[in-house]
Amino acid sequence: MASLDLIKNLDNPAPVDIIESALGYVGRGYAHLDRAKLAKGEKQKLSEYRDVIDSWNRAIIIGLHTVPSIMKSVDPGIHYLLSVKLMESSGDLRQAITDLSYTIKADSTHTKSYIKRAEIYEELSVYRKAIDDLTTAIEISPETGTSYEARSRNYLQLRQYRAASADLAVAIEKRPEKASNYYNRANTYRLQNKLDLARLDYLKVVELSPQSSLSKLAEVWINEIPDTLVPKEKKSSKWNWFQKSQQE
Repeated sequence: MASLDLIKNLDNPAPVDIIESALGYVGRGYAHLDRAKLAKGEKQKLSEYRDVIDSWNRAIIIGLHTVPSIMKSVDPGIHYLLSVKLMESSGDLRQAITDLSYTIKADSTHTKSYIKRAEIYEELSVYRKAIDDLTTAIEISPETGTSYEARSRNYLQLRQYRAASADLAVAIEKRPEKASNYYNRANTYRLQNKLDLARLDYLKVVELSPQSSLSKLAEVWINEIPDTLVPKEKKSSKWNWFQKSQQE
């Protein structure tokens, strides 16, 4: 009932105390959400979604701690979904960053918002910020393998090959059947001139996905790095270390 009353009053000037209260903006957001459900066209629905997010963003700025605990507050899950929906319809990535930042302000543990914002930063080539968001996402949900995969891509863009290969090692541990992770790690090893390790990962790609286009790319590199091109001194040093340990 309360939300229907708010719908009737949306177009009327609201009292100053309502405008400047987080609770008032929370209520206006839910009223716009109800309007979106009644919208006859996609354009009108998206307009209502924009009003939902703008109202809730304002409530978050004022402070959700001022909303009584017995009252309905901003729902971070809905805020996130609408922010992504608006981004997909408008293509406005910078506005999406702003909206997702408010989702995070409402719920600092909302992992999906960090991952999505990192995805946008990566698209905008802001790799360091993407890494920061993915690091936070990993701290919150360390079991999510896709966060390590995404962070490795950004490390690779910054030529931080060791960090990239370390993240891919975790991703492989979590999803050992995913060929692309081996291929990407092989590339990081190759760029570090660790040709023996790169070759092993390329071979693993062919083993896991023999008919794929990724496998064909891996085979090209395997032919570029035959056993004769793998640095002999590395093999020798490892063998010498083994012999020495046996003698001791």
